[in-house]
Amino acid sequence: MDNEINYSSKKQESTLSLLPKTTQKNMEKTDQIKYLKAEYNKAIVKLLQERIEKLTTKEIKKLTTKDIKKIKPKEIPWFISRQIHAFTKKQLVTFNTEQIVQFTTLQIRSFQLLQIQFFKPEQIVAFTKTQIQAFWPWQVPAFTFIQIQVLTLEQITAFTCEQIKYFTKKQIRSFRLSQIQVLTPTQIQALKPNQIQALIDCQIQALKPEQIQAFLPWQISALTAAQIKALTEQQKKALTIDQIKAFTLIQTQALRKEEISYFTTKLVTKINEINLYNQATTNKCHLNQPKI
Repeated sequence: MDNEINYSSKKQESTLSLLPKTTQKNMEKTDQIKYLKAEYNKAIVKLLQERIEKLTTKEIKKLTTKDIKKIKPKEIPWFISRQIHAFTKKQLVTFNTEQIVQFTTLQIRSFQLLQIQFFKPEQIVAFTKTQIQAFWPWQVPAFTFIQIQVLTLEQITAFTCEQIKYFTKKQIRSFRLSQIQVLTPTQIQALKPNQIQALIDCQIQALKPEQIQAFLPWQISALTAAQIKALTEQQKKALTIDQIKAFTLIQTQALRKEEISYFTTKLVTKINEINLYNQATTNKCHLNQPKI
């Protein structure tokens, strides 16, 4: 291998030696200039980063909107936590989408609750899925109704189960129907009883049958009588046996007679199926027993 490298380098040298000396010198100079430029750029970047990191909170607060606009996207990650804390409303609303997407996990987690509320809708939709997941769960309640409503469907599905648990009842009610329809089974199962009860009729009816089936039995028990009434025929038919068994007396009273009859039949049919299966299994076991 070493012989191959030596051979190729010798070949390059021999090729260069065939060129006029002036050409050789020019090529050497070009390589030197490229190297020096690269080193100079590295030094400038390091100097800029150090300069930004040394800015005090007072100096950060003094940055004008023009200064904010001049910050290159690649320079955004250089700001440290105490500096992020210092950004004012006027400064935060100035950041463009190219700058927004460069905020790191540590920076996002450094935002104060009030700072999160300062972001404009067009800035909120710029956050990537990774950035959405970077927010601390306790930061989630800071999102305003308008901010929640502008969240893209991709951003909605990005929220972790822990983050979902922190949405307030008012925030839950602000979800658009299309946002409700993209909630994943794991996200649905993360909802707490008070969050489930916060869902309004049209949100309940927007849930797909497979989403209804994702609810755990104890979550079904949390539904109010009004929410049970709001369920569509398709949604009621989608309910599983375990979910039906979790119905409370108040929930059952909210059902129509024909619906109770339908659920009773469904339960009886399932019980009969289980009994037949158990009987068949028992008979099979008896047949397989060795004769004495």
